[in-house]
Amino acid sequence: MQKKVWFYNFAGVRRGPISEDQMRALIVDRKLNLNTTLVWREGLSNWLPLVECPEFKPSVDLIHRLIKQEQQARPSSDELTLQKILDQRRGKRPSSLQTKLPYFWISVRVALSGITISNTIDRNGMDEWSE
Repeated sequence: MQKKVWFYNFAGVRRGPISEDQMRALIVDRKLNLNTTLVWREGLSNWLPLVECPEFKPSVDLIHRLIKQEQQARPSSDELTLQKILDQRRGKRPSSLQTKLPYFWISVRVALSGITISNTIDRNGMDEWSE
């Protein structure tokens, strides 16, 4: 069985040929816009938006779930303001938003390989490590 060779059009530039695995890596690494990137391979009559391509549905669904989790974990602006005030009163250097978000990306490649990870690593409390 011959492997499928893919082409994609991102930001008006056609790229390829690349393998299906390379395309999945671009999706997982968020190098492509899921809604505006067009993909094509031999056998398709037209270019498809990446989000509508059945071969990449598991990868696209994973990214959508991770984005949703990140949005739910992101503190509100009120919480950030309160945290900043508390940090100033304690004499702490303000921490970045990135250290307050759960660290999801460790499990992305593992999840694509079929292994599920139920817990994520929480980076809260790591301010002392980033001095």
